Amino acid sequence: VMVDGIKANAFGGGYDFSTLAVGNVERVEVVRGPESALFGADAIGAVVQVVTRHGGSPRVEGTVEGGSFGTSRVAVGTWGSRGRWSWGASGERVSSDGFTGIAPATGERVSNDDFLSTHGSATAGWHAANGADVRASANYTSGDRGFPGPFGSNPIGAYTAVDRLSRGVTITRQVGGRWTQPFSAWGHRLRQTVSANDLNLTSAFKSLFGLSASASRRADVRSQTDVDISSSLALSGGIELQRERATSTYITAESAEPVPIRRLVAGVFVEARYQPLAPLTLTAGVRAERIERDLLAQSLDPYSPRPAFGTETRTS
Repeated sequence: VMVDGIKANAFGGGYDFSTLAVGNVERVEVVRGPESALFGADAIGAVVQVVTRHGGSPRVEGTVEGGSFGTSRVAVGTWGSRGRWSWGASGERVSSDGFTGIAPATGERVSNDDFLSTHGSATAGWHAANGADVRASANYTSGDRGFPGPFGSNPIGAYTAVDRLSRGVTITRQVGGRWTQPFSAWGHRLRQTVSANDLNLTSAFKSLFGLSASASRRADVRSQTDVDISSSLALSGGIELQRERATSTYITAESAEPVPIRRLVAGVFVEARYQPLAPLTLTAGVRAERIERDLLAQSLDPYSPRPAFGTETRTS
């Protein structure tokens, strides 16, 4: 899953679509089927790219909505272009009190079924007369949700109280830049794209059992060259370098501080696309990756089942 070309998946590949703000979305592009040659192992099923609004005739748009359960949504955005410059920016706030009535299971009033989401994004770009394009973008999303637990029908008396403590918070920050340069060589049209992205994702869940938290960060640098051999044949190839770091309160040292997991992924890829007829497209691609995970020391807790994990390198 990419937002304006920035890979938005968490460490390990998962993505929570409920955190995606759609107020400033221009379109969603879906490529079905395995695209792992171009984008790595996370793309083994498909690629989804969310493109936010930018460029076009300058305009400002606002939305105010309200509904039951104290639900409200306020969004504002602006996008447009002037000369060789284009821009887009938006902000959105969604909140709801949720259910605030009496819990049938316990007779208590539910007070923490609420939800709050805030989002902000901005993008700016410049294009030259020769077709070169430079673009930078940033996204910020936070979600805060209460979890009162089961409070509905309770025929066997299993639920004794409303959970007023459990809450979950997720914060995502993304920044990225891309430079694309078209040119001609050897009688063919070429397009060179270089991008650099950074993603931070933090999640925390507080409950009766304490605080569970995780955080991940990914820095990605990618260079891709696209060549139009003919009107029916195109080639893409390039290199990609990712540095990832993840922490979790489930993996801790003797001091109870999270132990970071770090890995480096270097990939080289090439893909050919051939369309001899309009309804028929043939695609062939190959990618080689070198994945290196840093040392993960053994827990000093004598009762911990986790062994030591040395530095490990794999090529696939």
